[in-house]
Amino acid sequence: MTEGEPRIDVLSLIYLSQSPAEKDIPIFHALGSALAHRPGGSKAKQQRSKGNLTDKLTDLILAAQTATLESLPNIGELGTENSGRLSPTSAFPKYKVRVESRIRSLRNSLIAKQVKPAVLTSLDATNQAAQSPQSSGENVVESKASATQPNQQLPEPPEGSLDDNKLGTGAGFGSAEQNREVEDAARCLVRESYESQGFVVKSRESENLGYDLEAVQGQEEWHLEVKGISGSSADQFIITANEVKCAGLDPKWRAAIVVNALGESRKLVELSGMEFLQQYDLRPISYRAVKKPKAQ
Repeated sequence: MTEGEPRIDVLSLIYLSQSPAEKDIPIFHALGSALAHRPGGSKAKQQRSKGNLTDKLTDLILAAQTATLESLPNIGELGTENSGRLSPTSAFPKYKVRVESRIRSLRNSLIAKQVKPAVLTSLDATNQAAQSPQSSGENVVESKASATQPNQQLPEPPEGSLDDNKLGTGAGFGSAEQNREVEDAARCLVRESYESQGFVVKSRESENLGYDLEAVQGQEEWHLEVKGISGSSADQFIITANEVKCAGLDPKWRAAIVVNALGESRKLVELSGMEFLQQYDLRPISYRAVKKPKAQ
């Protein structure tokens, strides 16, 4: 645990307890357990169990460890009693972005347990097919979400799956020159956005890592896959198999989607890897044809 994490976990717990919800019970458990093992945490727990400690923060930590649906009102009350730590006169505004990031990371970890297996299993099957000399074909351009097998009928694109009225140019659907212009504008906006927040941003595009930019500020690091769209909708765009796999495996991965990339009303939409996998269907639009081996 780094030096800054106990403070962030304390603030995250108090912040989350302002409006405790059933879906966040596992997050309360995680934060409560982490803080129980902070420096002095075990000692505080022992003192509290003997009735020698009435610290409201310790009460909240212990309640979080054993959070249930029935105990949420009590956690809410304890959160209110500790809310002074979130006031403008405290250090909280300085740490708010990191607090929200910590909660989002914990929430995404829970989502990942449900989303990852199916997505990554299908991606692994496709990657294995790509490496096999006997592979009859595979989906390689948009999602690589399903490999085709011999004699298997190729899926038809769903109706309305490619709506040109929404796409405009960019998003991988325009000409090479148009796409380059849109993507360059999008990357500039994302870079400027993060640098204005104090991040050091480096390009990783040439390394084929599954993302375009690396943004680092102290202990905080994000891997940004930039998607530029000239239209006003982020409903559809091209994404490679490597980028999808990175979205499922890398907790620091983010989709940074810029709509109206060439216009004055540009908008940046950011999604974590798990949010991306939950909100978007992955549909094949192209295949690699591999010569079948001759029959013996």
